[in-house]
Amino acid sequence: QAVDTRNLPSQDTRLIAEGDLWRRRGHTDDALALYQQAVDQRPSLFNQLTLLDALSEIGQYDRAEALVTSLRGAHPLSSEVLAVQANLAAAQGQTDRAVDLYRRAIAVQTALTQDSSRTQLALAQVLLDANQLDEASTEIDQVLARQPSDPLAYRLQGDYWHKRHEAEN
Repeated sequence: QAVDTRNLPSQDTRLIAEGDLWRRRGHTDDALALYQQAVDQRPSLFNQLTLLDALSEIGQYDRAEALVTSLRGAHPLSSEVLAVQANLAAAQGQTDRAVDLYRRAIAVQTALTQDSSRTQLALAQVLLDANQLDEASTEIDQVLARQPSDPLAYRLQGDYWHKRHEAEN
């Protein structure tokens, strides 16, 4: 056993921790089995999102879509579920759908006075990938206005300027 999990609060937490260790070592199939056991024991939103992320990572999109559809039914106002669904759409090259879902997640976060910076930057990445540079720049600038030291925003801003330079030449 790679880590002592006896002090973790519950069996599902231990399964998630062990799954994370396997996943970091590149053994996603082993991690999936542990994540599924955790969901079976306690189908919390966190456990299900962890499983969903791993499914998406290895390209099991049908299974991931089924899970995210179930989560949306159970948590219709969850910005986290919307953002994960957007990530899934982006991973499948469904840019318009991903943009729409990210915008919905940002709207929910704004309504709930939650920080939307990470979601806006994920949206900016999708927009950059789709060469929608002006829209991407707007999202990046909004994040930098609120968080002027955000390193991911600056990385994306650099990507924006690189793409802008390429488009001009």
